[in-house]
Amino acid sequence: MSQQLQPLTSAKSQFKRIAKPVSGARPRLGYGNLALKPASLPGESTRPALNLVTTTNKAKSPRTLRTVLVAFFFGMLLAIVFPLLINSKLAALSYDTHSSQVEIQKIREENEQLRTQIDELSSPENIRTQAEAGGLVQYGPKGFISLQNGSVDKGHNNKNS
Repeated sequence: MSQQLQPLTSAKSQFKRIAKPVSGARPRLGYGNLALKPASLPGESTRPALNLVTTTNKAKSPRTLRTVLVAFFFGMLLAIVFPLLINSKLAALSYDTHSSQVEIQKIREENEQLRTQIDELSSPENIRTQAEAGGLVQYGPKGFISLQNGSVDKGHNNKNS
C-alpha cells in the first residue's frame, strides 16, 4: 500500500474539487433548506469567474484577406465608374440645355418677325390700300334723310315742318 494519505483541507478547497463550475457559472450548493444556505463562502468574492477567450488572428485569415481585397476592388471600381457616369449624364444634360436654348432663340427671332409683319399689316396706309382693293370707298360728307319728302339733304338739316 503505497497510497499516501492526504491531509485534511478546508471545506472550500474540497468543494472546488467536487463541484466544477460550468462555463463560468457559480457552482450550485447542495443545500436542502434554503434558510441554511450561506450568502457566499468565506473568502469568496461575489464577482463572476473570468474565462480566457481564445481568438484566431483574423487579419491573417485567407478568407478575411480575400474579403478585404474584393471590397477594395469594388470600392476602386465605384470610385472610377461613378464619376464617369455622372460626367456623361452632365454632358447629356448640357447638350439638351444648349439645344433648348438654340430653339428658344429661333422662336424669339420668329416671334419678332411676326410682330414686324403685324405692324406693317396694321398700318393705316396698308389698311386703306386693302380697303380700296376690296371695293370700299371713302365716306363723303354727312347727309340727312328726310322722311316727309323722301329726299337726302347734304350737310344741313331741313327744318321746314
